[in-house]
Formats: sequence, structure tokens, C-alpha cells
Amino acid sequence: MGFCLLAIDGDCAAGAMSEKADFIPLETIPEVLRQYLRNQLERQIEGQLMKYNISPKFTDLCREHHALGNALIDCGIFQHKWHKRTDWIICELHKGQPLNQKGPFNRCSIEGAE
Repeated sequence: MGFCLLAIDGDCAAGAMSEKADFIPLETIPEVLRQYLRNQLERQIEGQLMKYNISPKFTDLCREHHALGNALIDCGIFQHKWHKRTDWIICELHKGQPLNQKGPFNRCSIEGAE
């Protein structure tokens, strides 16, 4: 068994730039990735709460998201800017594929993730 990041929305999700959802196998969840996923959720919440007026908090969260995404590229977990423009969930792997998720999938072999 193991786990992965699975693209659920954005550029690398199924039906966006490809018909396959990217997934990134992981051995651990580094602190920078934990911060990125927390930021992703906070941005989603703030985006819903602010309605049509962009809040200073949302702007700060977007800046943080950009910096954390660059850090994930630098450490080799994300491969490119399109991974930054994608929403992710942590998902269990079974036989090398995301468990209980609808495919097809594109397995990303990225140096810093495995």
C-alpha cells in the first residue's frame, strides 16, 4: 500500500488538459506539502466567503499558494506550473493506482515524491 496526491480539479484533473487525472505517488508528506494542502483549503473557503469582493486575506492566501507551489517544484514533488494550478487530495494507492477513484490516471514519476 501507499498513498498519493490525486488531481481533482484544475489543469491536471481529468477532463482539463488531459482525459487522465495526474497522481503523484508519495512516500511521506513533507511539511511544505502539508502547508500547501492547508492553504488550498483555506483559499477555497475564503473564496466562497468573500463573494464578489476580493478580500485582503484571499490575496495573501494566493501569494502564499504561489510561493508554496514554487517550493514544491524546487523540491521535486511538483513537476511544473500546471501542478500548482491543480487542486489535490491525498488518496490511498492499491496496486499502484488511486483506490476507490474513477480513472483513467496518469502516474507522475517525480524525483522528490518517491
